[in-house]
Amino acid sequence: MLIKKYSNSLSKTIAAATKKGAAACLALCLLSPTAAEATPQNGNIVGGQGVIEQTSPVDMKITQTTARMAIDWNAFDIGANEKVTFLQPGSDSAVLNRVTGGGASLIAGKLNANGSIYFVNPNGINFAAGSAVEAGSMLATTGNVDPLNFMQGLVNIGAGNSIIVNSGAITANNGSVQLIGATEIQNNGTIMSRTVADGGVVILSASNIISNSGKIDASATSKGKGGSVIITSDGVVNLSNGSIYANGGIVSGAGGNLSITAKGNISQSADSGIFLGKGGTGSFDAGTGDVVLNSKNNSFDGTIKITGNNVDLFSKTGYVIGTNKISGNLTLGTEMGAVTQNTAILLKTGKTATLNAGKGSISLIEPRNKLSKIIANGGNVAVRSDSTINMGASNVTGQLS
Repeated sequence: MLIKKYSNSLSKTIAAATKKGAAACLALCLLSPTAAEATPQNGNIVGGQGVIEQTSPVDMKITQTTARMAIDWNAFDIGANEKVTFLQPGSDSAVLNRVTGGGASLIAGKLNANGSIYFVNPNGINFAAGSAVEAGSMLATTGNVDPLNFMQGLVNIGAGNSIIVNSGAITANNGSVQLIGATEIQNNGTIMSRTVADGGVVILSASNIISNSGKIDASATSKGKGGSVIITSDGVVNLSNGSIYANGGIVSGAGGNLSITAKGNISQSADSGIFLGKGGTGSFDAGTGDVVLNSKNNSFDGTIKITGNNVDLFSKTGYVIGTNKISGNLTLGTEMGAVTQNTAILLKTGKTATLNAGKGSISLIEPRNKLSKIIANGGNVAVRSDSTINMGASNVTGQLS
């Protein structure tokens, strides 16, 4: 039996809202030009069992009594002074919230759950500045999720045609944060995912563009292994002035995994930073596009796999060049670390490898390397190639071999 209950002693107040916080953002205006600050509207439990209670004009409590539950909503907004709480049977419980009305969702207040939340709105989703979402895991998408399949444990997400914006704080305490199935994803806020000991998983996936001017953190806390950050775009990935962390624990623990894949360019601004702990793996695949990750804040400190046309990498610490497929020019730099390789680098004839060793060293001595033109600067540089090397204008302060 489906259970649906509202408190009769309290009347709902629906106030016209100005879009506080991120209202100046054009994408937000496109998402929700006339959004009202009000708790979710007209919930209908279509799978599983639970109770929906409006406990005050600004508070809603949803008690889930089965392992999985699906709710269709006419609208799902949370005002800046409002709170929605899901009380679920356990951390492995899951609830699907599907918006069937015609408006985008504006989350400006607090959303809490102890299990997994699935949030579906084909019209777009905006987590406004000042909002706070905290759950075991959270998935938000503008693609469709079928409630019947969801209740059977099958989550197949269709293609989405709207935007997801996060300018608030999204935290997963026991799993993952996924913003997927959208044409565009913007992270201007904070996304954090951790498990009890290790880092969690953060996944961003869009068909057009992904931009990050906020913070994405899948690091472990103390002794655990770093988690995974997976960013996939059929267009471009612009890391803007944001930061990405996949570090191991502060006391001990290997670095995590970072995967960025695009069919266009992968780039970052000078103020951004990528932090991959020691022993971690980074994969940057731009297909025939350029990979330009040369911020002075970067700290790769793991094995880096690269695919792209022109590739430009810089890290304060050292790193290892692993599997690579580079069709254009290559620039490698470090501030004070040691850059090495475990796989040959095969540059096309006439393409240039620029090696900026800073106060550290760059050693590319794999015997199968094909490096026909080298420009070397900074500290110690060692190069080996099975083809003739043409040294361009170089300025090496240490040893050159």
